[in-house]
Amino acid sequence: MSTHLDNILATTRATVAAAKTLVPVRELERLAAEHQPRGWAAALRIRAATGPAVIAEIKKASPSKGLIRADFDAALLARSYFSGGAAALSVLTDEPFFQGNLRNLELASAAVPLPCLRKDFIVDEYQIMEARAHHADAILLIAAALTDIELSRFFQVAHSLSLDVLVEVHTSTELDRVLSIPGTAADAVGVNNRNLKTFEVSLETSLELVERIPQGTVRVTESGIATREDLARLRAAGFDAFLIGESLMRQPDPGVALMELLAVADPKPMSIWIKICGNTSLEDALLAVEAGADAVGFVFAPSPRRVTVAQVALITPQLPSTIEKIGVFVDAALDEIVSTVRDCGLTGVQLHFDAGTELPAKLHERLGTELQILRVIHFDVENTAVHAKQIAECARNPHVNGVLVDSRTAMAVGGTGVTFNWAEARKRVFGDAGRLRLVAAGGLNPVNVAEAIATLSPWGVDVASGVEAAPGRKDPVKVQEFVARARVAKRA
Repeated sequence: MSTHLDNILATTRATVAAAKTLVPVRELERLAAEHQPRGWAAALRIRAATGPAVIAEIKKASPSKGLIRADFDAALLARSYFSGGAAALSVLTDEPFFQGNLRNLELASAAVPLPCLRKDFIVDEYQIMEARAHHADAILLIAAALTDIELSRFFQVAHSLSLDVLVEVHTSTELDRVLSIPGTAADAVGVNNRNLKTFEVSLETSLELVERIPQGTVRVTESGIATREDLARLRAAGFDAFLIGESLMRQPDPGVALMELLAVADPKPMSIWIKICGNTSLEDALLAVEAGADAVGFVFAPSPRRVTVAQVALITPQLPSTIEKIGVFVDAALDEIVSTVRDCGLTGVQLHFDAGTELPAKLHERLGTELQILRVIHFDVENTAVHAKQIAECARNPHVNGVLVDSRTAMAVGGTGVTFNWAEARKRVFGDAGRLRLVAAGGLNPVNVAEAIATLSPWGVDVASGVEAAPGRKDPVKVQEFVARARVAKRA
């Protein structure tokens, strides 16, 4: 007797046969060359280092539940998930059973920088080329649907196209089989809690198999994840990533639902706050977002990284709401700061100490107390007494949320690439600052950030020139390395 899976696979093979008559492989190859895969598994690893990596699924319907979301716009959903904190996307492209299509994959992939998984029943090499041609960054291979020979061949084809592979298993037998097939080193192994033969769901399936997934492989749990308790339980068991679809798609705003789920599941109260400053383009700001930074900074003062209000006003609406957007000001008037914050949608400002003690209060009066205000001091071992007074003054000021401690040279302040004396600063400044959040800056880079955190024990770190390929242009590798090393560094 045929199962649900058998019926789906038979229909899929017929669909693929029809597609081959409409779009030749050569055309798919041409389209595939226009898309550079963005590292789906790498994005999950980076996010998993600091919290739950959610693969948010764009799914209109399913065979077991029927229509899930009538109000369906793939691009809008992708942007909602991006704002909500998703690490990656999964897009259903099966049409007969899930009401998906390849166009939805293209729309979602183009709408946000998040890497996308093509979620479908892959039964033919043609579909793998088709996936990259329609801007996928990874494919799903279902062990229950494929022979050993097919799994091995499809792995090789996907990797030759720079596509990551999520291989899905449902039982220990399937997992053992996948791990024993030569040439099938999966980028990620997913345990589907849904029985594809009966469509029943049990999280126990994931809990039973997680420890058998090899270290170094991204561990993904799929299906049936609906509550913060589910997420916390599975994360504690050892899973890196969580594919969540139906429970989010049924919410009025899936991105808001995801944000609330993540906020409760992993509030990161002791995690280091990370700001990537000196962004001059959307591409650079998105590098910070994708690496897992908490804030991006824009410099509105004389600097190689100086930006205009018009530039930033175009960038910030395209960033997720979860990332803080900080404007850096030096000697700017109150009205100028207020208008810049409003026009650019900034969530915080960074003010050099010489700006005056009354400015923070006036900013909160004009813009509301939700605005985060950081004061900046430039540490000098010859002026530690002055710095102590500055810290004390900020601690007494209810309108100051934190202090950023930076370096000063004869030529410039900020973005100098020069460190200050950390040992002295720890004794003189980074002691008990009360409620103040102290942020270390000045000459930080991927190599020394862990040492700085260990020495200073700051609330946060800030970097600009230390993650650049050239003044005003960020280096993707340096940005990722800085964030990753800062996250795992131990405070004193």
